[in-house]
Amino acid sequence: RGSCGGTGSAVCRAMAPRWRLLALSLWPLLLGVAEEEEVEVDCESKPGGCRCYYDALADGCPQSLGHDGQLMMCSCDYRDNTWLNVLTNFLWAFRTGPDERPMLAEKFGARFEENGVLSLDVGYKERIQCAAALSQVYPGSLFQVDIDELHKFARNLFWPQVRQTLMDVCVPGRIALQLICLHAELGMRDGQAAAAYAGQIAALFPLIEGCVVRSTPWSFPGLAEYLRIWASTPPPDGSPLSPAAAASLSWWPSPEDLRGKTPEESDAHYWPCAPLQDRACFPAGADNLYTSCEHCCDPGGGPTGRAECFGGEWTFERCCRTPGNSGRFY
Repeated sequence: RGSCGGTGSAVCRAMAPRWRLLALSLWPLLLGVAEEEEVEVDCESKPGGCRCYYDALADGCPQSLGHDGQLMMCSCDYRDNTWLNVLTNFLWAFRTGPDERPMLAEKFGARFEENGVLSLDVGYKERIQCAAALSQVYPGSLFQVDIDELHKFARNLFWPQVRQTLMDVCVPGRIALQLICLHAELGMRDGQAAAAYAGQIAALFPLIEGCVVRSTPWSFPGLAEYLRIWASTPPPDGSPLSPAAAASLSWWPSPEDLRGKTPEESDAHYWPCAPLQDRACFPAGADNLYTSCEHCCDPGGGPTGRAECFGGEWTFERCCRTPGNSGRFY
């Protein structure tokens, strides 16, 4: 009566059946909406977990970073060759198959230090140490993994020292080191230590997931899916893992996807240096510009890089990757 103004007109009486028919036709749609609203979302598997799924702009959530902040999370300082050496070893280690994985301990010179901690030579400036108690710090440092601190840095990029700090942290490189430590612990059948590293990787990886493919030379194919395996695995009880259990919790990326990137695949591919052609040419921690792969093997320096870097046994052909091993960039 309200819609007809209480008049009871012939027009209203004629329209009434049509309104009822329209309401009946819309009813299944309304039920469908209600049913969709009741679908449960696995928010814990989303970047940042449930908190960030429902409030993407909250502090500490990956989506809360601006474009420049996200890119800086993927940045590394490659000038002293350290991260290029780590990347070279990382690619070698995880391109291996099940039969070759046991060789990693010998390849990386694994040994136990006096404090009982496992140490490895993976191309970093010094041997990295792996243990459950050390999973809370960035491998190769004594600095605690702190997601909130990284976000604070990313919101203060105006300061050059802040940008340099993020490049020194090198989040992609630290994740690579964490993956190496995780698998070293799996090799020792220590499920609790491996789970501790998996938890740290799960916290850091969302920060670079949106930029690591197009803006770095690093590759982590299938890592998000791998971390979900850990998220759905009951916490280890402290007993040694069986070989089969350790294998089931290992990361097995496709060798075709885990490799040095081409210029078409990344804006920061570092193709002439990633992986390094000969690690002896460019040692980790080099403080000389003329022993920096980033500088010496730069195609911008000419078709054979920068001539001042090479001489004697240290030739361009030996030290720099070139298309088809042609000895020239172009």
